[in-house]
Amino acid sequence: MKITRRSFLKSTAIAGAAGSAGFPHIWIKDAGLAWAAGGEIKVGVLFSLTGTTAVVEKSMHDATLMAIDEINAAGGVNGMKITAVVEDPASDPATFSEKANKLVLADKCVSVFGSYTSASRKAVLPIFEKRQNLYWYPTLYEGRECSKNVMYTGAVPNQQQKDFIPWLVKNFGKKFYLIGSNYIYPKEENNVCKILLDQLGGEVVGEEYVPLG
Repeated sequence: MKITRRSFLKSTAIAGAAGSAGFPHIWIKDAGLAWAAGGEIKVGVLFSLTGTTAVVEKSMHDATLMAIDEINAAGGVNGMKITAVVEDPASDPATFSEKANKLVLADKCVSVFGSYTSASRKAVLPIFEKRQNLYWYPTLYEGRECSKNVMYTGAVPNQQQKDFIPWLVKNFGKKFYLIGSNYIYPKEENNVCKILLDQLGGEVVGEEYVPLG
């Protein structure tokens, strides 16, 4: 039986950080078969529990486990229990890559939920594309990337700012000082802000980035 991306996505859903999810099918490279054994379906949970971004990723980790518990309490998926395989990538992109490789190859997870920063998402992307696995990225991101192996569930900068920036200009004025942490997302967010301000006759009086942590 051939499992297509469409048939997989039709049977899989996510809302919010983890929301609700179903994992009845996944395609394995060079096999084209559903991977489920012993009445369980393994999914990876790859959020930082230590390090700089743990303060944010811990809540995403907890929401994912809560969704899995709710699905299992309701009978699982097609009578099979979802089993979470948890790894701590410690807020480090290289460790994200190492742990993602383990979850896909050694643990044989049908799908993985994880990442908060774009750097960590980009670190694991080659693994999921090469192995034809599916990665759920449950947060906002900067755009400029599209992969059939990643489910981007959050808003991109123009979706967040197209109403907000005009409201700020109207209510607080046209001069802006842009700040952010020194990584991909804040810089792309501020780039969109500058485009909108230019259209509205606004002015950027300064721009500054500080190290994460």
